[in-house]
Amino acid sequence: MKAVKRLKQLGTFCAALLPGSKGQLLLLLGSYFLSLSWATIWGQAALYGRPWQEWPAGAAGAKTLTTGASWYLLSKILSLPVLFAGAAGYFQCLLSRDSSAKKVIRWVVLPALAGIAAEFCGALAMFDISRAGLESSIFRAKDILALIPLLPMGLGPGLRVALAGLVLAVLAAWRMRRATALAAPATAAAEETTREPREFAWAVLALSTPMALLLLAGLLPIETWIGWGIDRGGVPEYWIVEALGGSRRILAAAPMTLIATWMMGREAKSRLKAILAPRRPAILALGAALPNLLHWGLKAAALLGARLHWATYNSAGLVPAPDVAAYLMPGRWQWDLLRFPVWAMAGEIGWRGYGLRAFVDRLGTHRGIVLLGLLWGAMNLDINWVPTRVFGVALAGGIMLSLAWGVAISYPLAWLTLRSGSVLPAAAMTAVIGMLSQMGANEAVPLSGWLGSRFTVLALWAAVAVVIGRILSANAQTESAETSG
Repeated sequence: MKAVKRLKQLGTFCAALLPGSKGQLLLLLGSYFLSLSWATIWGQAALYGRPWQEWPAGAAGAKTLTTGASWYLLSKILSLPVLFAGAAGYFQCLLSRDSSAKKVIRWVVLPALAGIAAEFCGALAMFDISRAGLESSIFRAKDILALIPLLPMGLGPGLRVALAGLVLAVLAAWRMRRATALAAPATAAAEETTREPREFAWAVLALSTPMALLLLAGLLPIETWIGWGIDRGGVPEYWIVEALGGSRRILAAAPMTLIATWMMGREAKSRLKAILAPRRPAILALGAALPNLLHWGLKAAALLGARLHWATYNSAGLVPAPDVAAYLMPGRWQWDLLRFPVWAMAGEIGWRGYGLRAFVDRLGTHRGIVLLGLLWGAMNLDINWVPTRVFGVALAGGIMLSLAWGVAISYPLAWLTLRSGSVLPAAAMTAVIGMLSQMGANEAVPLSGWLGSRFTVLALWAAVAVVIGRILSANAQTESAETSG
């Protein structure tokens, strides 16, 4: 009963953080889907070269969209208006006290429609018969008209997610038009309590992706020039690919540092100096050691299971024993020592350096940690959690499990930061998690079965979160007793 009561309190508190009117809530959901559509695939057939379908009788064979990186890059460029519509919707929720149906239509609905229409036009322009590249398809009016009915399904999950966001935005405009005024907050104190966390959440949702795109756009000319060098055989491909991958990862995380610095205002220099100060070396070492204990513990369990299986079913000695070195030898890690620490530091300055203190100070320890974890999970959505080809199931499972992963990982990261007063332990833990995940794909004997399942890793981190949650509750009770005494 106590747990149910706490869950109800948490649900009520989360509802209090959401927009007060149904129109604003629909706009928030629509903005999330519009922003999410940019990160999903627009057109599986375009990427993998599968034919759309056989043409009507008399047509010469099956038709496909031009394949390869040309369509991938074009689809990302054409869907930028949809991303802009999502960001504009977030700003309507955050900054505009007089959001109206006209503003939603002007800044959200119309750009989303323009982006979807641009995707349709781009798919038609890239359509060719000989697969020889971009052709003057505008002169094939009859063929194009026959292709149009196939595009809604052929443009894949990106289109479907964008359409869901567009429908929600239209419903939001309709609700706002019907409403006489936006619902006011319950009390001024509640508004002041949630102001700073709300502003940080909206700034992350609205600014992080567009800023990352601008930074990554500056890397495109360098990537193109290096690609020419790789094609000519003058550049070692592996090292360049690793360097470019690390650069993309760092640039994608850099907006968190910029957002945190901007929101700190005039105190940015002193606050950055405080959170970057190396304090409590033992906590820093624990931050790096905890992911290693979980990862290598699973590896040791896999080795033990393999040895027991070999000893049980190989009494004749026909098969050699599992090699200890092969099980425990890490994969490639040289470049990981350079890119993951910088990537982790760039992100943790925003998440734990600024966001954690804002959420915990304003909302309380557990509420702040949970809500920050939910925000982190929403921004790091992974639809590959559930192994299924049904996109709706993959999306729903990905959202729920990404949010669960965000909350589970938020507790140890928060405890390390609060205990040390620095973001360095949290950055060390995040960097090691990323390094171990990358190395796991290159290991001689990777984890398999239930030991290699992401659900097992999630369960272990959830157990760690429960233990740390109890520690934080005990510490809070001790501090309360000392204060009252």
